[in-house]
Amino acid sequence: MITYVFTCTCSGNFAIYFKDLASPTPVTLPLIYQPGVTTLYPYYKITTIGSWMLGTWISGGSCRYYVGKGCATLPTAGTMYMVGTSM
Repeated sequence: MITYVFTCTCSGNFAIYFKDLASPTPVTLPLIYQPGVTTLYPYYKITTIGSWMLGTWISGGSCRYYVGKGCATLPTAGTMYMVGTSM
């Protein structure tokens, strides 16, 4: 389930925080959604908090955001390869 969405203003993508309920101990995992790279399936609610997600991801990727006159990097677990959401 999507719990938080952070707009990466320097890199032009989003850090999507979701609760991974499939693991034995549920954790919140930040992953990059890269428009034009990540394949997005219906119902396209990737920035809606509370939507359920199902998909795959790979390691790597960068979420960079403006801080003053420069950019800082937000640590993430990886980049979504393909993802679909609930209504």
